[in-house]
Amino acid sequence: NSAIMSPEELFDTASHELYEIRKKIRFASGRVRDVLTKITSGSSKMLQDNIITQRNGRYVVPVKAEYKAAFGGLVYAVAVSAVARTTGQELSHENDAWPFFVWHLVCWTAAGRGGKRREGGLGWAGAALAGLSLCFWDLMQFYLGALGVWGAVRAVRGTVDRRESLVYWLPLTVAVVLAGALHPYFRAHLLLLSPVPWLLSGVMAAGGMPKERWGRRLASAVVQPGVVLVLGWCLLAAPGLGGALDSYGHFGELLWAKLRWLNQRPTDPKLLTFDQRILWTSGLMSTSWRMVVRWFPAMLWPLAGWGVWRWRKRRAGADGAAVRGPVTPGFAGWCAAVSLGAFALFFRFHIWVALAAAVLGGVALGRGWRGGGRKRRIWLSVAAAAVLGAETAQTLDRPTRWGGPSVYPDETAELMEHLRTYTAPDPVLANFGVSGSIAAYGGCPVVLHPKFETRDIREKVREYGEALFKGTEEDFARWMDLQRAVVYVHSMGELSNLKPEASMRFMVDALEPAQDAAVPLFEERPEELKRFKPEFANRKYRVYRLQGSGSGRLLAAQRAELATEALGSGKPQCAEAYATAALRADPDNESAQGLLQLLNDDAFQLGDADPADEDEAFALYEHDPVAPPCPW
Repeated sequence: NSAIMSPEELFDTASHELYEIRKKIRFASGRVRDVLTKITSGSSKMLQDNIITQRNGRYVVPVKAEYKAAFGGLVYAVAVSAVARTTGQELSHENDAWPFFVWHLVCWTAAGRGGKRREGGLGWAGAALAGLSLCFWDLMQFYLGALGVWGAVRAVRGTVDRRESLVYWLPLTVAVVLAGALHPYFRAHLLLLSPVPWLLSGVMAAGGMPKERWGRRLASAVVQPGVVLVLGWCLLAAPGLGGALDSYGHFGELLWAKLRWLNQRPTDPKLLTFDQRILWTSGLMSTSWRMVVRWFPAMLWPLAGWGVWRWRKRRAGADGAAVRGPVTPGFAGWCAAVSLGAFALFFRFHIWVALAAAVLGGVALGRGWRGGGRKRRIWLSVAAAAVLGAETAQTLDRPTRWGGPSVYPDETAELMEHLRTYTAPDPVLANFGVSGSIAAYGGCPVVLHPKFETRDIREKVREYGEALFKGTEEDFARWMDLQRAVVYVHSMGELSNLKPEASMRFMVDALEPAQDAAVPLFEERPEELKRFKPEFANRKYRVYRLQGSGSGRLLAAQRAELATEALGSGKPQCAEAYATAALRADPDNESAQGLLQLLNDDAFQLGDADPADEDEAFALYEHDPVAPPCPW
């Protein structure tokens, strides 16, 4: 009995063999600590603290996060899948949202490794940053949805405690609700009735239940059905309330079509609805293996490395340090899996795959480097250099090709100059590929809004396509007049045989338009047009003004009235500008004709020129407001 220290431990003197074994263990542990002490003293800048601890029977040192992530951040900085939309080749909303999102991850990652007071402050700060990134980029809902599903699974398993609920899920729910209530875009699209805020609030409520008072069994019995009910509300009831289905249902319709047709778009447009046809293009196209190799020449290998490292860690029964909060290595792996699935269906999600690959690749490299010997470090260094080199070479190889497709910068700039000079502020009809540029740089209101989440906008796009490809010139002119537009900008190439499945005629099921349709006249036979007068042409665009329209007569009457008021106020130059613009809209407007005749009459005394009148007239029209008579 003198050899027994406790029911689970013996004294060293229990036997000679046990004494010798423990003596060797203590000697080896001392040598290991001596080596680690030398490492920490020589690498203090890379460590959080110069301390050595044991975790799951292994000696560890606290390495700073920025040094673990150095490789991941460097690869992300040069990878074409990440920089194509963030370097100016193709400006996108994530340019503004990404810094807030990255700092959100930094705050929440640091919060899970700090003290309670620090954890609370960083938790709220990270939630606020997530809300700001959502305000700049609506696709942040993908990340928030993935985070909500991860939290719901953990809540059902009973691993979301009350403190996590108050520090992370409560502030995040508040941030999303505020964004949905205050941001005009999210108010219009009813973000508060979408699944994301309901999912987050369900996780918050489940984790905040007082398990100590009710008992774990009773809490689990209430939490699990509660989360299931919240999920059911999110997926079934909430999107259909108050018109929220109009804002989000068309993406669900596209997802269903991709699953039905095994992610291969049918060549027959009759097999798809209009919403499915028009969405199954550009950034929402299905991802092919060729696109994977082109956009991820080496960056997906870090994801594979992380998977192998995670599998070996699980097999060894060592999960590493416990990290509080929702942002854990497990959550990063979940995001990577969800991002890969979304990327296979929708190419636009390549940005999330790039981020996941960079983060998890950096984690895998850091873990492998710290736990391996010299040979492993050499192999890891070679692999890291190969990944970095391959990504950099792909990005620098003809970098201009990584922007948006079919961009004609010179021709678009010429079009904007013409519209600002000879058209603004007349309403313009153009396809939604160039409508945004016209509204921003051409100074003209547009009929087709390029952001078509609402059913009304999508319906107007469908009507435009059918009038152009299925209707005659008179049908197109009548529909355009109903939209109060007086100028039509036609984009050349509508009848091209290059990728017809990406053209508007595929969207409206008119792959072979009739010869008397409007589009062949605009594209090939403009001299046969009767209702449209050509005003501008270059390699990509043609501008036509609608003749004899009710909208033109209305605009002319309004501007003739403004011209009369300007002349009565002693502003003849402004009066001349308004009268000329009235005749541009309707050459038969008698009031504007009489006013210009009066101003050009030698007997009419203008008096001394008023500088304010000259400035106002110049602000109205910098150049001659009458378009050239022959643009061809």
